[in-house]
Amino acid sequence: MILTLFFGAAIGTQFFRIEHLCLAAPDGYVLERRLGPDFAVFRVKAPADNGSIGFYLGNHPTSFEGENASSARFRLGRRKAEWKMWQEKAADGAPTYHADARMEKPFGTEPAGSVFLHMWVKAPSLEARAALQRIAERVEPAARNPQCPEFTPWEPEVPPPAVVPRASPVSDDRVTVEQDAIAEWPYFLAQMEIAAQSRLPHERSPYVPWSYKVLGATEQGGCDPRCPPSKVYVVVSNYDGGKADTRLYSVNGIRFWSFRRVTQYRWVSPTEPYLAFVITSRPHPEVCRDYEVRVSQENGASITALGRQKESFGCR
Repeated sequence: MILTLFFGAAIGTQFFRIEHLCLAAPDGYVLERRLGPDFAVFRVKAPADNGSIGFYLGNHPTSFEGENASSARFRLGRRKAEWKMWQEKAADGAPTYHADARMEKPFGTEPAGSVFLHMWVKAPSLEARAALQRIAERVEPAARNPQCPEFTPWEPEVPPPAVVPRASPVSDDRVTVEQDAIAEWPYFLAQMEIAAQSRLPHERSPYVPWSYKVLGATEQGGCDPRCPPSKVYVVVSNYDGGKADTRLYSVNGIRFWSFRRVTQYRWVSPTEPYLAFVITSRPHPEVCRDYEVRVSQENGASITALGRQKESFGCR
């Protein structure tokens, strides 16, 4: 593939992987990336200080627009978009030419943590800015371009999440489940969702003395490069003994969680699990991991990493 950019010159092409997107850029350009807590910022730099293109992928973009900005429309994917363009001058009088555009789901295939695409251009001349805008407008889903590099999940800057019960043997060294108390009630109550719960005591089997409720919340934020942490709680209660026995367990280290299914809800013995369910953690937009949580009367809660570790956007 050949790109024709500055003044009609033919230039060879390289392909940059920008999360779920792919960008064709001339040879000599360099890709840089900065990883935030819930977003990713990429910068494609032109050689010889001839400007750069910035890409933000996340759910909370911030656009910039200078004074006396002009507009230029373009189309990206299925969306009509608009560049805002303006000029700034440094103290020494040297101009910098800016362009800024923001789109929501331009291709319709964005992962949950990358709803918005924000692009911006900085260049030392009008010609350089126009050339960089043309490059930016060629960004496309990586799945459509077989020449785009394969996606490689980034290594987190901190150890992966951990799953260890407080009162039972360690079953996995990355995610933990332990008896807990909710520390930040206002935030949790505002964000929580009930994923599963047992029937009322008079409606369920008399052979299962424990009721349960699984609920959780995910911190606000996107999924780039690492999805925001979730807190999953399991509340169990037993009123059969004349005095209420209510216990709260938390699953720690899960990210961007989803509830899968209840795999067991029946009474066997005080030491055997009477409740088991599967949840999915999404540490990265393209990585899903399944865990099974088990709760017993005598041994508390434990968690086990299951075999599924799928790497795809849907992770179904």
